[in-house]
Amino acid sequence: MSARSLGNLSVSVCLALISVSCGGAAPSTSPVTSGPTLPTVPPAPAAAKLAFTTQPGGGTGGAVWSTQPVVTVYDATGNVVTGSSASIMLTAGGGTFACTTNPLSASSGVATFAGCKINEPGSYTLTAASSGLTSATSSSLSVTASTDPQTYTTGVTGGETDLKVYTASSASGPWVSPKLVTISGVNSLLTIDPQPILAQDGSILLVYAISDRNDLPNGSTRIGIASSSDGVSFVQRGIVYTAGSDGFPLVSDPCAVLLADGRIRVYFSNVGPRVYSVTSRDASGTSFGGLDTGIRSNINAGVCGAAKVGQEFFLYENGIVYSTSQDGLTFTSKGSVNITGDAPSVTALTGGGYVMAYQPDRAGPDKAVANLATSSDGVKWSIQASSVFPGNMPGLVATRDGRLLMYVVALHNK
Repeated sequence: MSARSLGNLSVSVCLALISVSCGGAAPSTSPVTSGPTLPTVPPAPAAAKLAFTTQPGGGTGGAVWSTQPVVTVYDATGNVVTGSSASIMLTAGGGTFACTTNPLSASSGVATFAGCKINEPGSYTLTAASSGLTSATSSSLSVTASTDPQTYTTGVTGGETDLKVYTASSASGPWVSPKLVTISGVNSLLTIDPQPILAQDGSILLVYAISDRNDLPNGSTRIGIASSSDGVSFVQRGIVYTAGSDGFPLVSDPCAVLLADGRIRVYFSNVGPRVYSVTSRDASGTSFGGLDTGIRSNINAGVCGAAKVGQEFFLYENGIVYSTSQDGLTFTSKGSVNITGDAPSVTALTGGGYVMAYQPDRAGPDKAVANLATSSDGVKWSIQASSVFPGNMPGLVATRDGRLLMYVVALHNK
């Protein structure tokens, strides 16, 4: 091959190379594709409202319900918010309500309550609430009164008797099974004849006979007074009167009324036909003077119950006979009411009218029962036939919230 040919070849090769590297398609400037697009994850549903998914079952007063409430957290569209741990509080539309844990934190959006109960009988609903969420109301539930007739064997007396208290929302009941009454500060063998009144501050005052001996079946040596915020747990305020200082060897059957200035007047028997009184020096009820001058009653009936009926003071005694007074000191005998019995105790209802607790017979304290009667004037009474309580020496009071508390003395089984 000639030199010229080689030269041409060189040029051709060069041109060919140039054609390959420069004459081809230009490099792409498009961006690199990273792969398929992932779906967007929606936010967790927001908790919006509560609902009862298991309705409370109700049951006997003071007893844990067999069916406990369950509350679930939902979003606005009705889906369970499984991520919610909201703190949920249950409340009842009345009564003394309690659960094992309340408020309770939801687990996976569900709060399963336990140990829930209401002491007082009646018809109730529960409300479930949590901050920022729409609350829920349960279906109506019913709580019935217990008929437990048990006699307690321990208590404040440490001896032959105990004090018990029944509770109801009205004279017709139903009544919650009794609780044992405790009185802190009482050091005695016998604590009997409980008579409650409502104090000026809304607390419950209880006057009672106390003794250090167990051989005084018809009398005691002192009268005490105690106070309580719940009507069950009392603290003794002091001694109202001690037998002996006025020639009375024994005292019994105390009862009390609240005076207009807040002082407390306590009436009692000298274990005989006469009724006397002592009056507190102030509204605290911790300090009492000596005997008020004169005799309140001398109609040979004994066992007094005192009440304000309208603007008058009434004294009720065994029989059931009564006397009235304008000042609570000078009484005029009025004869008998239209029912008979012993140990009457009368209280005024907050909505008007009166209720009497009394013993309908003299079968003895070991067989005694208490009955109830109602009246609009304190004189004509209608017996509440269904209201019968095991116990002796009943004492009755209406609280500010309209409940009735019935105190009775229960003897131990021997």
